Amino acid sequence: MRLRYLAASLALTVAVGAVNAQAPKKLLEVTGLVGYTAGDVDKWSGSTKVNDWDQMAWGVSARLFFKKTSVATLGVEYGYQHQMWYELRIPYLTSSFLYPDYTVAAHHINLILRSTLSPKLFLDLGAGMHFFDGFVDPGLVLGLTGLLHDGPKYSFPIGIRIDPILDSDAMLTPITANLGLGIKLP
Repeated sequence: MRLRYLAASLALTVAVGAVNAQAPKKLLEVTGLVGYTAGDVDKWSGSTKVNDWDQMAWGVSARLFFKKTSVATLGVEYGYQHQMWYELRIPYLTSSFLYPDYTVAAHHINLILRSTLSPKLFLDLGAGMHFFDGFVDPGLVLGLTGLLHDGPKYSFPIGIRIDPILDSDAMLTPITANLGLGIKLP
């Protein structure tokens, strides 16, 4: 568990240290995402009585890229991501069952480094924290973002990303496709 926090802290420290004092070129991106969450539902729930589940991932995020370095652009991301839901089958009395259901979702904050692979293709790497109901887990971001359109004021980012959530009981890995709007700020 300490190793995960150490790795996330190290990634954030390296990212912040890579920023130089160049004038910022700001970009605000707002994206929607949809995909699938890889992970063991039984392990995550802590129960072998999982009756039904759905591992569809969806969410929204806003990113502000604000510092450009010689190798990458630094940004911060805030978002909400629904990872999955599940239902348990719990015996009740002698011949009945209870079926409580649980939603697994979290707000997250990430520090993102965006590296340019070509004029309209970028590699996004990041680390941050996922704020679940009652606990916090560190996470990573690995994404590939392309631009459908890149105008003087607006862009339309499209991409795919993987967001491993490093939970001590069971790792969840949302794999999502993203589509959004980028607004170039002065």
